[in-house]
Parts: sequence; C-alpha cells; structure tokens
Amino acid sequence: MRILHTSDWHLGKSIENTPRIEEQTAFSKELTEIAVNEKVQLVVVAGDIFDTFVPPIWAEKLYYETLKSLTDKGIGVIVISGNHDSPQKLCSAESIARKSGIVMCEYPYTIVPKGEYGLFTVTDSGEGWFSLALSNGEKAVFASLSYPSESRIGKVIEYSEGEENIKADYNLRLKKLMEDLASHFKSDSANIMVSHLYINGGATSDSERNFQLGGAYAVNSDTIPASCDYVALGHLHRPQHIKECLAPTFYSGSPIGYSFSEAGYEKTVNIVDINDHKAVVKPVGIKSGKSLVSIRVNGAEEAVKWCQEHSQDENIWVEMKIVSSTAITSEQIKIMHSACPGIVSILPQVTVEGEFYNNTQERLHIPLEESFALFYKKKMGQDMPENIKKAFAGLRGEN
Repeated sequence: MRILHTSDWHLGKSIENTPRIEEQTAFSKELTEIAVNEKVQLVVVAGDIFDTFVPPIWAEKLYYETLKSLTDKGIGVIVISGNHDSPQKLCSAESIARKSGIVMCEYPYTIVPKGEYGLFTVTDSGEGWFSLALSNGEKAVFASLSYPSESRIGKVIEYSEGEENIKADYNLRLKKLMEDLASHFKSDSANIMVSHLYINGGATSDSERNFQLGGAYAVNSDTIPASCDYVALGHLHRPQHIKECLAPTFYSGSPIGYSFSEAGYEKTVNIVDINDHKAVVKPVGIKSGKSLVSIRVNGAEEAVKWCQEHSQDENIWVEMKIVSSTAITSEQIKIMHSACPGIVSILPQVTVEGEFYNNTQERLHIPLEESFALFYKKKMGQDMPENIKKAFAGLRGEN
C-alpha cells in the first residue's frame, strides 16, 4: 500500500499578521498533484488542519476543496483532529464525506461506521480503530488516535499527586491505549497508527504552541507499539524521523513555514510504501510556501541596501534584525518596506551606552518611571516620547 502522510496545514494562520491565503491555496493544489504523480492510494492528514477552533470561512472552504480535489482523483483521505482543531467543525461534513471516500476521526474513541466509502470499504471498526479494503484488494488497519488530551482520553489516574507523577500516569495510560489499538492489527494488512502528539526528543519550533497548555503531556518513545508498520504523526512542524521509537515513527511537518525559527529547512510530505510490514519512506519537497529569511544587519544604511538588493524577490518573508547605536526612524522603516515587500518584521536592536539595570536589587532602588524609561529605550532604541510618558503616568493615577 502506498500512502501520503501530511499534517499541520494550519489553514487560516498568518505570519506577523500577514495572510497566507495564496500560499495555502497553492499548497492545496500541489498536494493533489503530488498525490496523483506518486500514485498514492490514501492521503493521511495527522491533525491541525485549521489554526483555530473558529477558522475563517475561506479556510473552511479550502479544506473541503482540498479533500474533494483528492477524492475526485480516486484518492481516499483519512483525517484526524489536532489540538488546534474543533473536532465537531472538522468532521461536521462526515455523512457527506463518507460517500466520497473520506474518513473523519473526531476523538480518540471515535467509532468509524462500517460500510462503503466510495473509494474503499470499512470492513470492521471499534473505538479508535478501523480496517479498510481498497478496490484492488489491498488492506489496511488504522489506529486513529486523535489529539489525546487528558480530557479526551478520560482522567488518567484520579489520585495522582505532583507534576512528575501525573506525567508518568499519563504515559502509562496512553501506552495502554496504544497497545489496545495495536491489538487489532492484522497479518494480512498494512498496520498504520496516526496521531497528533509530542514525542519526547522531537525537534520543535516557535510556531508550535506549548503542548502541555493543551492539556496533554509529552509522550515517551517507548509508548509507540513496535507492531506498527508506520506511525504518522502531527504536531511538530519540522519534518523528522523519531528514531528512538520501536516502530517507524515520522512527523511530516507543516507544509508551510509559520515562524522564523523554521527558516532554513525544507518543507515536505512523506510518501510511504508498506509491503510485508516494512515501510519505505520518501520525503517529497513542498514548493508552495514562500521562504522564510531571518537576517541580522548593522545599521539602517545596510538594512536599506539589503532591501533594495532583494526588491524583486517575491518569494520570501523576511525578519530583519537591525543592530545600531542610533534609533531607527519611521522614515527609514518606511523605505525598507517600500523597497522589499517581503519584510514582515523589523526588530531594532539598539545598543545603549551605559548598563541597563539588570540587577534586580538595583532596579528596586530607582523610581518606577525611570526604570520604565530605561526599559523602553533598551527595547525601542529611543527615548520614551511624551505621549507614552503621559499614558504611563495615567496608568499610575498621576494625571
């Protein structure tokens, strides 16, 4: 069986308040092209299709258009929810999607209905797993563990006390759950686990929100059952192979870079061939998203020059850090933006003579307004203007 593994589309997400509609639309088209050219039978989407629980209308429309473009080409789709997704919204079209060859898994314990799905047949299913048969006779069993927050998989252990004990209990519960799911794997089928979680040791970037804030903890590598032929993961935006796991475990990564910490590495989807319970994984590069460039220059003059040299480059988003001993003026910033439309972030790093009060005890012995003025100058590279002084005084009830 040949599948395409992708995740973390984050439709609706911007970069520094700059919309990514064109790039995300281009990715949708490129995804279908890759799936067709590579002759895959199923596309597996491992969560975080949207960036928020309430995505913009255009993002929802693009989601459904993407699924339709794949199934119109005879390619089935398996979708699970991630921590950014509203499970109900993601799977709201389940009854219609079924006729087209799409399986949508809302929660870890979702039971996929048996029967015909247009492009394949779901022959058996239970809580969090299902088996399917393609028209050519090939079979697969999917363990579909949608984002496993504590609230979604049930209370871990009622009387756990202390952070470390809770983490350990969560791993034990998740390991048992995965083993139960893997018990449905079959010798005559490709056995695939798809989930949205963070494996300890995985390389992160700034664009992933703190996973524990979502109500779930990092998972130990030995939690993944060795009986999986392939583990398709979502959540981390850097494509990577988690070699510590006993089964072939991969993050496909996000198809587009969403933070400048992701600058410099290629975005991919994974083409996976599973034969005789062995997986061969081939990353295929995604070209749709603009390149992220994070640069550091010395002074406004060098910054303007760089912008002018890249004025014709329409395929980049730029974060520019400007080191200078003088403040960067609004006019200089305007010139930079005019010269290089790809700039989305300008970060002045102005060196200030004298030591900013780094010592906590020293700061305690100077007036608050003076401390705030020093802080403002260090961050903004210029003296605090009168309107900010007045606003600060107003907050303190001094005017």
